[in-house]
Amino acid sequence: MSDVRPIDANNLPSAATQGERLGMAAITQFYAFAERCLDWAKTTRSVQERAVYLQMGLQWLAAGARLQTFLQFKNVQALNLTATMEEKTT
Repeated sequence: MSDVRPIDANNLPSAATQGERLGMAAITQFYAFAERCLDWAKTTRSVQERAVYLQMGLQWLAAGARLQTFLQFKNVQALNLTATMEEKTT
């Protein structure tokens, strides 16, 4: 699971809004929580506990992916709006 590399919120361009930075920080946390859950699933001996940890890890991964998709969609919308406004002014 350690190959998952979300964007580092501390290295975003200075143009990034506070909301974008918070969103990326949350995504980083979600993926870290997922990795922790999956690590716990590897070490437990109980099949039931393993299933719970795997489910928790999958939920954290899904939450991170949803938030990342939302932020990307929001950025695309903002770029489209800017381009549309620029076309109207020329």
